[in-house]
Amino acid sequence: MKRRIALIAALIMLLGAWALAEPATLTVHGTGIVSMAPDQASIGFGVSRSSKDIAEAQTYVNDTLGRIIEELKGMGVQEKDIQTNAINIYRDYDYEPSTPGDIAYVVENSVTLMISDIDHAGQYIDAVFEAGANTFSGISFGASDSSAEKTRALELAVADARGKAETLAEAAGMRLGAIRSMNDSVGDSGYYGDMSNGLYAAKEAASDSFANLVFAADLQVSASVTVVYELSPVE
Repeated sequence: MKRRIALIAALIMLLGAWALAEPATLTVHGTGIVSMAPDQASIGFGVSRSSKDIAEAQTYVNDTLGRIIEELKGMGVQEKDIQTNAINIYRDYDYEPSTPGDIAYVVENSVTLMISDIDHAGQYIDAVFEAGANTFSGISFGASDSSAEKTRALELAVADARGKAETLAEAAGMRLGAIRSMNDSVGDSGYYGDMSNGLYAAKEAASDSFANLVFAADLQVSASVTVVYELSPVE
């Protein structure tokens, strides 16, 4: 029994010595950002109709969307690049004092159009509205492949973390040792533009030759890393 107690005491002493011998650590965060030009755009639009006859509203929305799709096909758009986002049907009560309680049915169908010809994005927007669209949820730009930019952003983030760690270690009279751990996060930052405000007013005030001007901003690919370094005293 005494021998077992002695062994346990010795083990505790060894663990304590090991803990004291553990090197100090330094945790730093690094970031890297790379810009790139977009090569695709997503345009959100739709058709909405309010009517006391729900069948009339549905027919109007379906027929209008059919015209829009045919117009887009004529511009070279493929059906796979036109996707339905949501279909909503609900009752809308009239709260005006003259007609209290009157019911109308609202039918909405929202669609997303994907295009790679982003230089002519404004022409696609014009086309869908001229064909009958009456809702617009905005336009966003993206990239079909950002793998190279993500790799570069990670490289910049690691270099940023290393630079910070070296500065802090030198200021503290220490030197960097091995990396204990490293965690990373990478994300794309697309550009989203909402042009719904004032769109209809501009259309009404302009001539038939009016066209929406759309300018694509550069995208940003960002990466961040958290690195834990071991530290040792400068000898």
